[in-house]
Amino acid sequence: MRLALYLLACLAGVALALLGDEPPIGLALAAVILYPLGASFVAAGERDDRPAPPVRLGAAVLAGAAGMLLVVFLVRLAIAAPDWVDPLSADCGGPSTGAQQLATWFATIAFLFAAVPEAVTLAGLGGRLSGSRALSQLPVTLGLYPAAVALAGIALIVAQLATSC
Repeated sequence: MRLALYLLACLAGVALALLGDEPPIGLALAAVILYPLGASFVAAGERDDRPAPPVRLGAAVLAGAAGMLLVVFLVRLAIAAPDWVDPLSADCGGPSTGAQQLATWFATIAFLFAAVPEAVTLAGLGGRLSGSRALSQLPVTLGLYPAAVALAGIALIVAQLATSC
């Protein structure tokens, strides 16, 4: 039952992230804030020398929904980024279309890399809930989360600077 609720929360995160033509900024901001809270509650008390404590269902559901929101938002940004090239920007003194394409492809790759730590953490959390030995060995940690957020932010800044006058 615990795993079913977690998977339902993950599915709800995916459904919310897929709403509309553009990701809702309010949901994205909520996910950026709520995911580390849920994951930190799950990871609390873990140490290398002790077995993992039982996972708190509320924290797992929060981390699952918010984490899936983040992963799907990042994948949506990665898919959309190559289309951000603006040929008119080059006409008004902005970067050439080649430079814009380079920047938007950097953004695509950066968004995909930024989604990996969240996806690994969510898989590890699901493994702990289901009792799967292979998945429960994956880390439930926020160690790479700040780097992932910074990488996604840098990708957005670079793409915005490259595609505007």
